This record gives sequence, structure tokens and C-alpha cells, in this order.
Amino acid sequence: MTDYPELILQTLSIARVEYPSLDVQSELAEFEELVNLANTHLAELNTDQERLAAFNRLFFEELGFVGNKDDYYNPSNSCINAVMETRCGIPITLSVLYFTLAQTVGLNTYGVSFPGHFLVGCQLDNRIIYLDPYAGGRELSNIDLDELLAQVSDKQTINESERDKWLVPASQTDILLRMLRNLKIIYFREGNQVKALDTVNRILKLLPDSADEIRDRGLLYYNMERLEPAILDLTRYLKMVPDAEDVTTIRKILLDMHEDEPSVH
Repeated sequence: MTDYPELILQTLSIARVEYPSLDVQSELAEFEELVNLANTHLAELNTDQERLAAFNRLFFEELGFVGNKDDYYNPSNSCINAVMETRCGIPITLSVLYFTLAQTVGLNTYGVSFPGHFLVGCQLDNRIIYLDPYAGGRELSNIDLDELLAQVSDKQTINESERDKWLVPASQTDILLRMLRNLKIIYFREGNQVKALDTVNRILKLLPDSADEIRDRGLLYYNMERLEPAILDLTRYLKMVPDAEDVTTIRKILLDMHEDEPSVH
């Protein structure tokens, strides 16, 4: 079996939030089939341009990977195993599958944690192009990138330096954090406190001193009536960010919890 990038293993670990009994070895075997298929299809090609064109045909036309526009916020879209099965996903999961598979056939591809829309970078000869797997692998121009950035920015015009600072290769941690935060938003929206807590705990393993995540975990504990850990987290949050905008709200919650704690005599 292929020596998989650590990223694939970590994304499958994340998928266990939604699929607790997930068989990772079985999913790795599924990915191995995709790797073998890609290498078989592209074995006779010599140039990167030819490989990229053939890989796009395989990924989008033959395998049928597509952006899930009808059910975007379904948590399965953020899980690599489900995306491999359904061939539907959101920008980050499609991109992870795209660039990891493309790397196995010799293409110099990587993830780009662009604001609001995860992308793929690809080195072709002496130039870098940016692709959107959510849109069928469309190559994006600078104008396209500026329009994407403008959608999540207050600025009316985007200059080159503002755009370029977002086009660096994403680290494994960047990618895992983005996937986890996507799931966190979905679980908060659904009111699924157990799975939201799981995602926050996983984020804190990567960013143990994130004040926002410590606060959110404390609020989850509070809503789940787990007062002792809630008090610890929210007290720590106030020490970390004493001038936070929500300091009054957090102090009131802490006061309410202290009043609710049973006395020991």
C-alpha cells in the first residue's frame, strides 16, 4: 500500500467525529484504488500540461467529483470518506483529494487556504496556476481571485500584495484547522453539542492557547450543564482576554454557575 501523506490519515481521523466507527484501513484501501487508477491513466504522458489535462478528465469526468451545491452544509461534505463515496464535497475536501491524488502522478500541487474558498495551486513549468476543484477544476485568473477575496473583504478593490499573501501553500495544520472549523460551524448550527465539543477539543489539540476555542468549549460545557469544566474554561478565557467584547456576558454566566454550584458542608 502507498505510503500515504499524513494529511490523508489526519482527515480520516477528523471524519470520525461524524462517523465514529469509521474503518480507516478500509478508507485507505479506497484511496489506494484511486491512486492506482490515476497512475494507470497517466502512465504514458510526459509533460505536466498533459498530465494535468488528463488528471482533470479523470477526476471530474470519469470519477465524477463535483461540488455539492444542493446540500452544502451537510457534515458529510467535510468528511473525506464520504466524499470518496458520494463524489460530492465542498471546496476543501475536494481540494484535498485533488491535490493529494495529483501529487501521486507527479504533479506539483498543493492546497491554498484562500479566504472563503479553498483552492489548489499547481506549478506548471515556470508558472503557478490556481484551480478550483469545487468548480470542476476551473483555472482562476487574478480577476477571479480578486472577486473571491472581495466577497469576504470590506475592501472595494484588491491590490496584488493583498491577494498574494493568501496564495501561499497551506500547511497540514492550516488544512486540518479549516476542516475542523467548518464542522464546528455546522454542528453549532445543528445544535449538536456533543459533536461540536469533539471538534473544539480537536482544534485545541492543534491550538492549545486559542482563547476563542477555550471560550466556546466553556460555553458548550455550560449548555451541557457540566459546570466545573465550564467554570475553568471561562475563567481562563477572561484571564487571557480581559478586555474581550463579551466580557460582561461571560462574567454573568460565571456568576450564575457559581450560584448554581452545590455547597459542600
